[in-house]
Amino acid sequence: MAQSEKPYAENPQIHETISGLAVITEADASGRGPLPKGQSPAMQEILKKAEVLGCLHRPIKGFIQGQELIDANIPDGKARKIVMDCAYTAQLKGEFTDKDSAKAWLQKKKMAILLNSQTGPKKILEAQEIIESGIQPGPILSRITNALYHLQLEGKITTKEEAWQAAKKIRTESEKSLDKKAAAPTFTP
Repeated sequence: MAQSEKPYAENPQIHETISGLAVITEADASGRGPLPKGQSPAMQEILKKAEVLGCLHRPIKGFIQGQELIDANIPDGKARKIVMDCAYTAQLKGEFTDKDSAKAWLQKKKMAILLNSQTGPKKILEAQEIIESGIQPGPILSRITNALYHLQLEGKITTKEEAWQAAKKIRTESEKSLDKKAAAPTFTP
């Protein structure tokens, strides 16, 4: 007898699949009279769709797997589990529908997930170190620390020296950007 054919009491995981849900709903409906035995039309439709989607007897496979997390420089351990769980939930919600859009979603969301879950890697260059180099707390410091962390998560910087070089470049670009904003004429009605 196959695992999914075992009675519910012998197979407690049966409720974790759509086919298992169908067994439970049929048993529930059959225990109430005078309903006809068998699946309701609604459940028959669900079973057909699940069969087509390949998730009738097992959960839907996530587009984001371990290799995608490694490629995205997600730290090993708890961080990978959290990102994987978030990606699977997003997939089920329809936020992406194939492997390519899943990878794009991962690149866009990984920093926010890691920061919100406090599981991201330790920053190579901390804000305090940047402040000690003469940068004042404010928008430029914020831009530098955020950009450095993005570069770190993307694997583009891996050492303190690379981080300091990138910080200098980001500082220069940020100061130019702020200077342009300050020099821009203002409109007063």
